[in-house]
Amino acid sequence: LESEPNNNTVRIELGESELKMGTVDDAIATFDKVPAKSPSQLDATLGLERAHLMLREPTKALRFADKAVALAPKNVRAQVGRGVALDMMGRHRDAQTCYHAAIAIAPHDIAARSDLALSLALTGQYDKAIAIMTPIARDPSATPRLRQNLALIYGLKGDNAAARSLSRVDLNQLAGPAECFERVAL
Repeated sequence: LESEPNNNTVRIELGESELKMGTVDDAIATFDKVPAKSPSQLDATLGLERAHLMLREPTKALRFADKAVALAPKNVRAQVGRGVALDMMGRHRDAQTCYHAAIAIAPHDIAARSDLALSLALTGQYDKAIAIMTPIARDPSATPRLRQNLALIYGLKGDNAAARSLSRVDLNQLAGPAECFERVAL
């Protein structure tokens, strides 16, 4: 960036790296330097949206999400980010509309489907949430976070046995090496 101060692609990459490192204020400052008429404007706007979500500032995040949706109505990340901001504000029905819009654009988008399931659970629609989340969490490529999301939904529903069983899948994987160490130590 020092050698190419006007390279907004590099600026976006720097902002994304700053978000991943947790230096959110630095990321905001970096994304803010992208000119409004730049081809990178959408990426900068999405970065600002995520930064404000990380800071738990849903009102600010929603402003940037709305701007991103205006720039690119068919952008899945913009729709999902808007939904997350609305969920954080307690506007779950509006958030679900955003997730449905994202799914209409990209039917297999994991983030949109997972966030929809969590939002449905927050409104007490546990069976719908479980129906959406189960195939995602049971997929061989599922991350621990996705399985824990499903466990959370079961817990919110009051099915503690299913929540405990599912949450132990990842905990047992983590416990595996420790158990091996204990056996060797004996």
